[in-house]
Amino acid sequence: MTGRMTRTESADLQRVVRMKCRIARSDIDVRAATVLAEFEAQLAHEFDPQDAMVADLREEATATVERLNDELQQRCAHAGVPRDWAPSLNMFYFRRGENSSASKRAELRKVANSRMEQVKRAAKLAVDRAESDMATALIANRLDSSESKDWLAALPTPESLIPALDIAEFLEVTDDARATVRALMQ
Repeated sequence: MTGRMTRTESADLQRVVRMKCRIARSDIDVRAATVLAEFEAQLAHEFDPQDAMVADLREEATATVERLNDELQQRCAHAGVPRDWAPSLNMFYFRRGENSSASKRAELRKVANSRMEQVKRAAKLAVDRAESDMATALIANRLDSSESKDWLAALPTPESLIPALDIAEFLEVTDDARATVRALMQ
């Protein structure tokens, strides 16, 4: 038995790799949906006033407000303010913090969705890259000439194709645009 893989073995492995990568991409979609659902649950979370974390503090605050209201009523009575006209103090309990604002939840949801889309794309790219690397390795195992192996390595990198963005360039462009608009308006 030789140490080299047969064409049939290579073809079989390529089919298995494609199948496993297709399943991995589907698993990524399922995981992303699960993470977004968990995020939605966090956004919707409300603290019940009887929750152990807040119940004792809420009760203490209510008792304090009642005591202060009694004192306020006494001060108003002493000052001659009719009871029905006297101010009062209230204690409010909010079941949510910043997530009580619909606009804040919408903003957070938008950020979460765009972030999840980026994470999904990166995860799927990782699967695609692994699939490509495995397929390349399976094929490279069958190649004999160095020329054919060099040809496999000739693909340019994304970094060489897409340079980094320089904020100074954008500032310069916007400054030039502002100057042009000012000149046109004069």
